Amino acid sequence: MAKAWPSVALSGLPIWIRRAAQQGLPEARFNYALLFRNGTVVPLDLGEAHFWCLLAESTVGQADGELAALLRPPCAEIALRLDPKTRFEAEERSWLWQRQLENPAIWPTRAIP
Repeated sequence: MAKAWPSVALSGLPIWIRRAAQQGLPEARFNYALLFRNGTVVPLDLGEAHFWCLLAESTVGQADGELAALLRPPCAEIALRLDPKTRFEAEERSWLWQRQLENPAIWPTRAIP
């Protein structure tokens, strides 16, 4: 008989995926988006899922066509499920995050959540 994963073991998962996502790893960013899309280990939040999808897509760029192809359908599905206001807010946060990484000297010291 297979043992079920204890919930305590999964409780640290979002922390580690978020740390990797914040470091710019596209796979981690995508997996973090899926956690929010599914609402399994973290609360369901499609706006946050869209934000992390956008960051994952921006990180992949043209370098990895296979990964880009994997990201596209779920990220598009998330975007379609959002209301316009939430979608805009996620896109704006993503844009600000990327600008802050490009030139941190012009931004306040507070990190964008």
